Amino acid sequence: MAKVYDNPERYDNGKMTLSEWIGHIWYHYKWAIGAASVLIAFAVFTIVQLASKVEPDISIMHIGPNTLTQNTQNSIAETLEDLGVDYNDDGKVHTNIVNITVDRFTDEDNSYVINFDNNNEGLKRFQVEIRTGDSIIYLLEEYYFNYCVERDLLVPFASIIDDADMPQNVIKGCGVKISDLESYKLKGIKNIPETAILCIRRMPNDNEISWGKGKDHWNSNLTAFKNLIKYGN
Repeated sequence: MAKVYDNPERYDNGKMTLSEWIGHIWYHYKWAIGAASVLIAFAVFTIVQLASKVEPDISIMHIGPNTLTQNTQNSIAETLEDLGVDYNDDGKVHTNIVNITVDRFTDEDNSYVINFDNNNEGLKRFQVEIRTGDSIIYLLEEYYFNYCVERDLLVPFASIIDDADMPQNVIKGCGVKISDLESYKLKGIKNIPETAILCIRRMPNDNEISWGKGKDHWNSNLTAFKNLIKYGN
């Protein structure tokens, strides 16, 4: 065990060896050194995480009874690389997909029924996403589409799509079933449930519910959205 010297003259005379000096420092300051090491490690980890974090150019939310597998999500992202724009200039079009799975069934009257007890977490996530989330392009089961329409969260197609590119079977002026589009033939897109309704939320500050990113991000998503609509026309 290293010797510990309490006499200040021991240091002034330079009689401590390096190992003795290290032992002395460790003996008196080991807790401070340990705490500092933890803080440094945490700071390095945080910096690495921030540096490696990818900011998406396209942000999508899907909600319905069928989940989008990771392979499907990867294929959708690959397809959207050709349909989107690199708005943040990081060299690649990145897509983030929020996938919310909720059960549903129909009762004896063939009415749409949701088990709110079993789907509490998914429904909470949906509410958070439409209020403060970053998702802009929506793929919604009919119930959630109607919910957003009633709250005026979606953009009317007439305000963003030219007449020549307007799809058939537009639903309530601001949605279309993804399976009614030519882009439904594309890789990944064709694995989206055919009942999912494609729509886009309003621009920031264009509705009462405030949310994530700004207008540049919204415009980047609008480009991908319009290209999905126009594909094959």
